[in-house]
Amino acid sequence: MPEPDIQLVVFDLGGVLIRLAPSWRDAFTHAGLPYPKQLDAPETTVALEKLVEIEEVGGFGKLGFFDKAGELLGIESGDLIRAADAYLRGPFPGIPELLDVLMASPIPTACLSNTNHNHWKDLANPDHPNGLPLLDLDHPVASQLVGHRKPNPGIYQHLEESTGIQAQNILFFDDRQDNIDAANDRGWNTHRVTHPTDTAPEIRAVLARHNIQVESQT
Repeated sequence: MPEPDIQLVVFDLGGVLIRLAPSWRDAFTHAGLPYPKQLDAPETTVALEKLVEIEEVGGFGKLGFFDKAGELLGIESGDLIRAADAYLRGPFPGIPELLDVLMASPIPTACLSNTNHNHWKDLANPDHPNGLPLLDLDHPVASQLVGHRKPNPGIYQHLEESTGIQAQNILFFDDRQDNIDAANDRGWNTHRVTHPTDTAPEIRAVLARHNIQVESQT
């Protein structure tokens, strides 16, 4: 059976294009801050995750999340901002070069990310250590800007409607199975990225199977 005609390549960010800290403990340590012991309590972890979910659909504005989460953890909001910044670790090796070649090709590109105002500001700045030229993608979609987060069907529907591209012509990369499952339910072509430290070769191999070549010509 021939591969489907891919007319849009879509990337998740964290765990696919961007490296992330493995845990909040690691992020606080990387930022040179003491780890809040409250995070060891399961009920605090659940409460923080609920705050994150609200933040990722734009529910708190630009800095409201840090005030509420800082109060929950018993720390200053500024320290939490520093830890959140340390959660991002920059692009995986080879990803900027892969994107440069792909964005110069005729195939449109997109990202579909659960993120927040603070991270998006850095991620979309190619001059920032954590940044990529995300705004140069044809369709950059961030959850806090559209009011839906994966795996909610609304964010997938938003991309389909804003691009006009049919589900069977979309290729989507993500590192979470629930997000992949939601895309599969809509009829997208998907690949779950599983390599923890070097995602570019895995992405290149999948693109090649769909007759999309992203090897640098230099």
